[in-house]
Amino acid sequence: MTSHGNRIRKGTGLGKTAKDDILGFLLHGPLSIDFESGMALGFPDIQIWDRGHLGDTTVKERNHAQQPIAEKESNKWLKAVRNSETVLREAASITFVGDRESDIYNLYCCHKQDNANYVARCHFDRKTTTGTTIKEVLAQATEMHGYDLEIMGDARQALKGIPQGCP
Repeated sequence: MTSHGNRIRKGTGLGKTAKDDILGFLLHGPLSIDFESGMALGFPDIQIWDRGHLGDTTVKERNHAQQPIAEKESNKWLKAVRNSETVLREAASITFVGDRESDIYNLYCCHKQDNANYVARCHFDRKTTTGTTIKEVLAQATEMHGYDLEIMGDARQALKGIPQGCP
């Protein structure tokens, strides 16, 4: 939030959050929701960090692709799953839902609990155990159920008079 930018100064314990020296912190907190009631239960894990340790290095300069997962910011997904599984170990079932950033091979390999499932928006068209790709498998799959979902769109655009939603 730029309106508070002058209140945050270097040396206050906050670090870089982006390339352009924005000070603050980043937060990753998986939300826990009860399946039956739909009620939010809270956050079984919260991670807070900043990017100050990166200095002014670029992804290329850090050789990001060759870094161990433990040194990458995306490791937050593995930590969240591991910590949440511990906190929610008494749950009948746990389903983790992630965005494209959570499409990490290590996440699929670290599956430990029988009551845990993972849903991630794919970033890579990975090969399955049979050698075919995910897209190939899904293209041949039979739809088991479907439903219509109304997407309202971006309310900020609607305020500008831009039509929203799907007809």
